[in-house]
Amino acid sequence: MIARVMGIVIAGLIFGGHAQAQAPEWPCVYIGGGGCTAVSSSNPLPVTNTAAATGAASYAHIAAGQATTVVKAAAGTLFSICLNSAAIATNTTNVYDNASGAGTIIATPAATTATVPTCLSYGAAGLAFANGLTIITATANGSDMTVSYK
Repeated sequence: MIARVMGIVIAGLIFGGHAQAQAPEWPCVYIGGGGCTAVSSSNPLPVTNTAAATGAASYAHIAAGQATTVVKAAAGTLFSICLNSAAIATNTTNVYDNASGAGTIIATPAATTATVPTCLSYGAAGLAFANGLTIITATANGSDMTVSYK
């Protein structure tokens, strides 16, 4: 039960009154009805991709390494590709307008020479793709990247 004692109650803390709970360590997360647990590397802040609910762009994280990643299997819009780490010198990264990693190449980012982190932006309107969006990193040490799309 939350009570007000000559003050204001915010998130179970009483300010300006006679009783005052100890303030939690900030930032913190309320987990499972318990107290506020401090955010740390072992207890990260929970993040949910709410793009569908908000109308914002979605994102896909592609871990460093050799991969064929189908980001979207239908027409859409590419807004950016952010390179979070550099690829090795022999890596080739191709971005395809297709759901299979073949066909029309949208871009071949210079992931090996990029100063990271860096984002390749296609502007507020984005770049339309008609058949899907697939990214292929050709060697085991491809760039770690985040792609924003709709």
